[in-house]
Amino acid sequence: MLHLSITIYPVKVATKKITSLFFILSGFTPLLFVLFFNIRQQSIRHQMKEKMEQTPLHTITLRDGDIIWVKNGKEIFVQGKMFDIKSMEHKNGMTTFHGLYDEEETLLKKNLMAGLEKNQSLQNQLLAQLIQCWQNIYADLTGGIPLCSGKSDHMISLIAPDLQKQFKIIPTPPPQA
Repeated sequence: MLHLSITIYPVKVATKKITSLFFILSGFTPLLFVLFFNIRQQSIRHQMKEKMEQTPLHTITLRDGDIIWVKNGKEIFVQGKMFDIKSMEHKNGMTTFHGLYDEEETLLKKNLMAGLEKNQSLQNQLLAQLIQCWQNIYADLTGGIPLCSGKSDHMISLIAPDLQKQFKIIPTPPPQA
């Protein structure tokens, strides 16, 4: 007769492993986002170098004080657009640039900034919910009232009443003269 031995992890151990894996993956998400952004940006820059060799260039002249460098000697920001530089000439406080407007990289940067602004408010909401859920776990362990509820029509305190009781007020003596 064949006996099979199956190891079953206790639910607590499995939950800990899943939770730790979730936090590790969520920690790597920004790194992956930056990596994909940089790869896309380098691809666009490579395409623009090839395009500058094949198409007629634009010429713009700016005062030295008005130049906004993105990548020194290679790229500037002009009137809300990226401008890739093939050559430049400096004369009497003015610089003339020869190159092309980079519409793709401009769009990439605008999407990045819009996404960052949108995600900032979303992250603040998610952080508040995460803190509330952590307090809910603490309230469950101590027999308190859970704070993490599905109702969004009322304000929930970010500090659980049981957590507030943990801190003791230490009276400060009056200053000595």
